[in-house]
Amino acid sequence: MTTKTTREVFEDIYTLLIALAGAPPAMREDFVGYHADRHSPDLPSAGTVTEWRFMGALGMGGKFWVSIEHFHVSYYPENENPDRIEARRATNLALKPLYKEWRRLLEGR
Repeated sequence: MTTKTTREVFEDIYTLLIALAGAPPAMREDFVGYHADRHSPDLPSAGTVTEWRFMGALGMGGKFWVSIEHFHVSYYPENENPDRIEARRATNLALKPLYKEWRRLLEGR
């Protein structure tokens, strides 16, 4: 099995955010650079809580979160509707294997 780099993991994450949560493609490089710079295994900041507002199908409160426990997306509860519930569910489910891959990178530091 080939191990991905931190940058590749966050590239894959943004691909999911575009496909499942309507993230704007134009933000990809900023998103990937921001997260790869903060969450590389050789940095003490890896795993600290960060958030990235991408909005998309999740509305103004659409955010991607990194924590030591998981990756997830969220939105403002007052903007909840059936489409956002499903987008959040599908995106969070798809993020689980990428989180596991990223954790393997951290544990190998």
